[in-house]
Amino acid sequence: MNWVDSINYFIGKGKVQKVAIYDCGGKPLAATPELQFADQEVLGIIKCVNIPFNIYSRSQFGLFIGHTKYLCFKADDKTMIGLTEDDLFVAHICDSVMILAFITISVNADISCLGEVWTFAQELRSKMEVSMFVS
Repeated sequence: MNWVDSINYFIGKGKVQKVAIYDCGGKPLAATPELQFADQEVLGIIKCVNIPFNIYSRSQFGLFIGHTKYLCFKADDKTMIGLTEDDLFVAHICDSVMILAFITISVNADISCLGEVWTFAQELRSKMEVSMFVS
């Protein structure tokens, strides 16, 4: 499986502007050029996504990525959403990788970043399952 091709395919749909795929240890597998984060930030995101859904005592929490503070909440056991006034991200763990996708918030947005990431994760999962049988 070629991670760069997967990223290009996802971006090519035209709905998500920036996306990165990391292994669950925080190692970058592929990303759009403008999406670069420090290792500790990636590990922090992975840790937040992996905390069980029922552990949070608050429905929302803050998380800094770079110099930007995101208001975050869990969407499900393996998905977290973060937002600012200008953009939002979805971080989703799919098997052994984390998909991190960003979109710009616009008033007339007709897409769901969450839906796009979940669909992409299903496509990735299918490719991973097929690649296990093809050498």
